[in-house]
Amino acid sequence: MSALDTIHAKNAIRICVDAVNAESFHGRLYHRYKPDPIPFEGAEQMLLAAESLFDNWNYPQPGLFARSFFPRPAQRGNKIMDRQPLEDLTDHTGGRATFTVQVVYRQNATWQGTVTWLEKGKQSYFRSALELIKLMDSALEEAPPSGDKPSAAFS
Repeated sequence: MSALDTIHAKNAIRICVDAVNAESFHGRLYHRYKPDPIPFEGAEQMLLAAESLFDNWNYPQPGLFARSFFPRPAQRGNKIMDRQPLEDLTDHTGGRATFTVQVVYRQNATWQGTVTWLEKGKQSYFRSALELIKLMDSALEEAPPSGDKPSAAFS
């Protein structure tokens, strides 16, 4: 799958990282069905926001249902994925880095898919949400000058 295919996938999300501190990164998350950003303060909020979108879309369908201390309402199909996308993700960029993420599967209580680091044009597969965060962290550790060699994770 090429980087261009990922950008135009119906379930692609754009993660715009605006700031990085010693503990985490902060920014905005965009998807194709609503123009408003979803702000996040840290990797945990980003993952929970994306997981909530996937649950709302019922796509990709989870291999396991999340456990909870409280009963959850029954899951129904959502017609959002059948609609024409409203938003073009290519217009949104982060102050520090920009990633396009396509989660293809939600199996084994985690995510599998592709992440594209737009500033360097690098794409990598991930097998878990933790691996996605590590790939993003490796890109964010990269020094901004263009003469530097890209991170090995995205080669």
